Amino acid sequence: MLIFHNFNYKPYWVEPYLPGVRDYIQSGGALAMIGGDLSFASGQYGESALHDVLPVDLAGIPTDGPRGFSTDSFKPRLTAAGRTHPVTSLSLDPKANEARWAALPPLQGINRVARLQPGATALLVHPTQSAGDGKPAPVLAVNNVGKGRTLALLTDSAWNWALLRPTTAAARCARRRRGWREGGWDDGRALQRFWEGAIRWLVRDPALTLLHIDLDRTEYRRGQTVSARVRTLHADYSPRAAWPSHWI
Repeated sequence: MLIFHNFNYKPYWVEPYLPGVRDYIQSGGALAMIGGDLSFASGQYGESALHDVLPVDLAGIPTDGPRGFSTDSFKPRLTAAGRTHPVTSLSLDPKANEARWAALPPLQGINRVARLQPGATALLVHPTQSAGDGKPAPVLAVNNVGKGRTLALLTDSAWNWALLRPTTAAARCARRRRGWREGGWDDGRALQRFWEGAIRWLVRDPALTLLHIDLDRTEYRRGQTVSARVRTLHADYSPRAAWPSHWI
């Protein structure tokens, strides 16, 4: 797995190696790109060999100035896919997951993009800004590329989730209702939990398979009937249509 964190490759003569990075991803590797004023279009990746493997399309986005990177403050919004995807699962309970995302401090700055790449999925979006195609601007997007996977975090301020505490009255009330304590889960562990989920998904942790087979017991006698429940998920981890149990 490779991580490019607000990194402009051109001053460091890295460009000749980027086709190899692209091939590595397509053959099963993983890449996470983190935003900032030296990343994505601002880092001139729209002109690089990595353009087609990133989850976002940078075509036509300026490489400098406010049209390529804004510095406004915002709170990202979970998409429908983000509610079920392991990268954005701060809690296994859907309602608690949404509440925890809503209670996190705001971010500052977002890299602008033209659109999502075909097949890519936005997990977090900007509440007001739009991408070049008019759809909500992605803040976090993922994609399967060949045998590999890529993730785009289009901001360099996710550290806020670890170092800043929620300050709104609603966030404080939510913390009290759930018994959260100062220095507890929402005061730093959100960033850790996010990256744990992101890395597990990027490297294809076997526990995150899209096919689950659950048996009704752990041991069977010879000739005993076995009940198996099969569950399948879409690539964005939303559940497929219910699959009835099969008797073997």
